[in-house]
Parts: sequence; structure tokens; C-alpha cells
Amino acid sequence: MQWKNWRSGLLSLKKVEDVLKQTLRSKTFEELKTPLYITATNFINGEQQVFESGPLIPAILAASSVPMLFPPTDIQGVEYVDGGLSSNLPVEPLLQQYKGIIGVHVNPLTPYNPTDGFLANLERTLHLAIREPVLKNRLLCSYFVEPTALGKFGMFEFGKLEAIYEVGLDYTRKLLEDNPL
Repeated sequence: MQWKNWRSGLLSLKKVEDVLKQTLRSKTFEELKTPLYITATNFINGEQQVFESGPLIPAILAASSVPMLFPPTDIQGVEYVDGGLSSNLPVEPLLQQYKGIIGVHVNPLTPYNPTDGFLANLERTLHLAIREPVLKNRLLCSYFVEPTALGKFGMFEFGKLEAIYEVGLDYTRKLLEDNPL
């Protein structure tokens, strides 16, 4: 990721887009073997938008466009940002079509420490903003996965992705051992 002009966001998603272009085998939702739903938030009216057809990369970028950090993503003349603003656990699009929904939430609320710095307080603010809708939507899930140990990682610690992955994998394996499907 690289720094960008401050008018639209602090960082650019250009490198993310380049990696997606190089690594994704499917270019559209229709090419996928398993249905995929990606949510983003319409930055004009604040409503949730569910993408399930068309090109994948713009939808992924829109869902990744955390306001102020990244610029909104334009899709057909409409600007979209991170879907977490409208629903950080978006199970609603699945309820009519699927039973046995597994909800995954990777931003657990950690204990408050008043001596934490600016970034920690920014992260806490974001976690608090999404907490209530997540608590409501988790009740709609047959299984809810929220690895509490992920709380030791910051939201923007991209250099620790392997460790984050391992924490999530270990937690999910234990959850399934204790609660078989």
C-alpha cells in the first residue's frame, strides 16, 4: 500500500488491486464454483449493497475501502466503502437461501486501557461502532466464530497475517471439536 493524497484517503488500494489481478483465478462472481456475496456500503446514502454478480475485483476493493484510510471505490458511478459500516456481520442476504449459517467475526472487543495510544483508541472506536449490530446478527447464525485471541493483533498489522491465520484456524478447529456440525 502506498500513501496517497489526503483528500480521498491516506492510502491507496492500487497494490491490493494488482495482487488480486495476479492471483484471482476467477474474474467474475459467475465463474466461481461456490456462491459468494460481498457487501459494501453506498457512501452516498449509507445503505448496504450486496454484490453477487459481475466483476469480483471492484466489489472486493469496495468492501476493503475503510473510510479515511482508503478512498471510496467507484462502481458504475456510485462510490462504495467498507461494508462493515452498514453491517459488519452481514447475514441478512443469506437468510432466505441458506440454513446453517456460520458467522465469522475477527474484531473481538478487548479490555479498555486508558493509557493506550491514538491508534489503539481509533481501533477501539471502530470496534465499538460495529459491536451492537454484530451482537444482533450473531443470533441469526447457527455457529458463531469469534477468536478472542485475535484481540492481541491490531487491525492494521498486515505483517502478522500468518500468525493471525493460525490463531483463527486453531480456534475454529477447537470450536468444531467441541461442537461438531
